[in-house]
Amino acid sequence: MVIKPTNDGARSADPSPTMVVLATIGDTTWRMFVPVLGGAIIGYGIDKLVASRPVGVLAGTFIGSIMAVVLVYMQYKAATKASNNKEHS
Repeated sequence: MVIKPTNDGARSADPSPTMVVLATIGDTTWRMFVPVLGGAIIGYGIDKLVASRPVGVLAGTFIGSIMAVVLVYMQYKAATKASNNKEHS
């Protein structure tokens, strides 16, 4: 961990590159796992209510997959923006 002095004399700690990578992996994992699994579970519940097996599970999984792609894309855009801002400062 790198400790840098700030303008007011205090010290701030920058996270190590390893911790940044591990945090990004964990963040990406939940963004992919939760929507897909949640969509499948909700679809299963709909299938049980409406007796439309396997349409609900397939639709829920598909919608969850689309949501996962959107969430990971948003994460990528935020990381790219943060990286560009860090380079310019």
